[in-house]
This record gives sequence, structure tokens and C-alpha cells, in this order.
Amino acid sequence: MVSAGRVAVTAALVLLVALPATAVAKQPLRGGVIHACLLVKGGKARGALRIVPGARSCKARRGERAVSWNVTGPTGTPGTPGSAGAQGAPGSIGAPGARGPEGSSGGSGPTGPAGATGLVGATGPAGEVEQALLDTIQSQSTQIAALTASVDSLSQELVDVEGAVAGVEGDVSGLGGALAAVETTVDDACTQLSSVTSQVDKVTAVLGGITVSGVLSGLLSIPALPKALNSYTCK
Repeated sequence: MVSAGRVAVTAALVLLVALPATAVAKQPLRGGVIHACLLVKGGKARGALRIVPGARSCKARRGERAVSWNVTGPTGTPGTPGSAGAQGAPGSIGAPGARGPEGSSGGSGPTGPAGATGLVGATGPAGEVEQALLDTIQSQSTQIAALTASVDSLSQELVDVEGAVAGVEGDVSGLGGALAAVETTVDDACTQLSSVTSQVDKVTAVLGGITVSGVLSGLLSIPALPKALNSYTCK
């Protein structure tokens, strides 16, 4: 059997849910708790519920019991995910956003393959050369020919000079050989002269000894001997 108190509390909760939100908001809330007085005695008015500032307000009337509950209940366990809803209609296109900052330059890409060779174009019309340009070309050609002839002549003269120099060098070489032969002859004559001088000095010394010793004195008339020759030194 359900007690009268539980019935009264249930009725009070139902009545609270049915109350307008403005009626609850007008009452002061302390610590997130709603206080009310439940009439448990009184006949037809039994179960009436009135919101009060606190539990003490229920003592002013007879037959009322103080009740309270939290404005926010404890967090319940998460429910099972619902099924996916139908896709909504596309929204309207929004206004264009502000332009973003310019990005940094990207790196150079790889070189692409060479393209196919294009078609050969049509031959253009022949150009016209001015007469003054032709005259200039002719004059320069004549000058070039004259300069070429001068260079050829100078080249031949240079060849002749080289030949003359070669002949002079040959003559100098011949004179050098002759001079070497003369030097050899002079050296030989100098050597012979030194030998003759030495021998004459020896003969003079012998003859002088004989005269001095008196061996041939009175037998031979020996002229006075010359002085000894100076020794000759080849340079």
C-alpha cells in the first residue's frame, strides 16, 4: 500500500512541473535548491504545494511539511546514440570571405619535354641592297687585295733576308775554322821557337866553357860569343 506521504510528494512534483517557469523564477533560490511547503492535511486542499524561501516558512501554517529538491539533478548515464537523421537541405551560399595574404613563390618545376619541330615557313621575298653599300663592299675588297699583295711581297723579302743571314752565318763559321787553324800554326811555331832558343843557349854555354878552359887557346880563332838569348814564352 502506498503511503500518503509518497502520494503527496508525487503530487507535489507533478504540480511543480505544471507550474509556469515564471512562478518558479520569482522565488529566491539558495544554493540551487528549491524549497516548498506541501499541505498534508486539510481535505480537498490536501497535496497543495507552495514555493517558499526556506523550510522555516512551512512552520507558520499547520498541516504543511517542508520539501526541497535541487534545481539541477545529478548527471545521468549517457543514452544510446540515436539513428542518423535525414540530410538537411543545402544552406544558402555565404558571402565571399576576405582575401588571404599572398603565398610565397613555389620552387621551379622540372623542365618539360622538348616540343615538336614546327613547320618550315614560306621563303620571304628577296632583299634589296642599297647601291652605297655595294660600293663600300667593292672598295673594301680592293683594299684587302692590295694589302694581301703587300703582305706577300714583305714575306718574300723576309725570306731573302733570312737567306742572306744564313750565308753570313756560314761565312762566319768558315772564318772561325780558318782562325782556329792559324792559332794552331802559331802555337806550333811558338813551341819550335822556344826549343831553338833553348838549344842555342846550350851551344853558347858549351863554347864559352871551352874558351875559358884554354884547351883550344891559340889553336882556333873563336869570335866573341853573343850573350845567351832570352827565353821565349808563348802567349
